[in-house]
Amino acid sequence: MSGTYGVSASAMPVHYPNAGYTITVQFGCAPENVDALTQAAFRVIDSVKLVGCSATNLNKIRELASHERDTRLKDNSFWVQVISQSAMNQESVLELLDFNKYLDGLTSDRLRDLAKQYFNMNNYAKFVLLPEKK
Repeated sequence: MSGTYGVSASAMPVHYPNAGYTITVQFGCAPENVDALTQAAFRVIDSVKLVGCSATNLNKIRELASHERDTRLKDNSFWVQVISQSAMNQESVLELLDFNKYLDGLTSDRLRDLAKQYFNMNNYAKFVLLPEKK
């Protein structure tokens, strides 16, 4: 829609103190485009929940996730987060070695099933940061 330079999405499971998860979709835009772009994001989510995604988009997802992971592996804050969360959740830090296996196993149907399971649109919060008025 040419209303933003980019959109990012991330998911974060939480085990402590209560099991749950957070999915964040964020983008920057002009204040007058907030509602239209939010609705566009919801349409994409609904589409993934219904049909998954195309092979082209699935390949892009895999490539981007792999590249981002390679970049994050070089960052000390990534390792601090992985080690501390693994210890807090009593999980093996070695699970991160399975990342490529999980990524390779991601299919359109699996993505659709995950979207259906985790995108609960009855439980979301919308935050809009507006520029300061002068």
